[in-house]
Amino acid sequence: MATVSQPTNDTALGKRTANDDAQDEVLEARIRWAKAMRLAFSPPAMLTSDGSIRQEHFKPKQVYYAEPKTFGSEERAALLKGLDSHGVGAWNPIREQLLPSWDNNTLRLKTCRLLGIQNLSTFQGFLITEKEVEAIQAAHHKLGEQTGCWKGGMLVEDDNGTLAAAMASVDVPMPKRRAKGK
Repeated sequence: MATVSQPTNDTALGKRTANDDAQDEVLEARIRWAKAMRLAFSPPAMLTSDGSIRQEHFKPKQVYYAEPKTFGSEERAALLKGLDSHGVGAWNPIREQLLPSWDNNTLRLKTCRLLGIQNLSTFQGFLITEKEVEAIQAAHHKLGEQTGCWKGGMLVEDDNGTLAAAMASVDVPMPKRRAKGK
């Protein structure tokens, strides 16, 4: 039969020791110091008169809920039109004229997805038609499937340089037209 041992020290019995009192004094000193630092360096609106934090200060005054945005077929068509008229990398004119509610980075990422590649430098400044986009994406998809570097709808380089080596030996269709001044 197992026996349960009874606590034998004073702390386990609920009695306070001199060490407990010393630890409490240290804790109290730290709390006093923290309150003094808050009073010295924090905005008055976030504190009570003794230096304690006023939690209401950190609660939002008003909560705004953003409408979720989706990049649908209309936005895709507008981006394709922008790539055809302004070229890859001309995010400002595309955004200003065709997709004003989207930021430049989102347009860049959506173009990466359309072309199936992470790095757009090869296509920078080229005007690309929808047919060219489809041909480039298909070539990238085929290459990615062959090399095992097709992840999440685009070519992704691995640690071994597999994709870079394969890209050097494969003809990916290139757009025919360059944007003016590029």
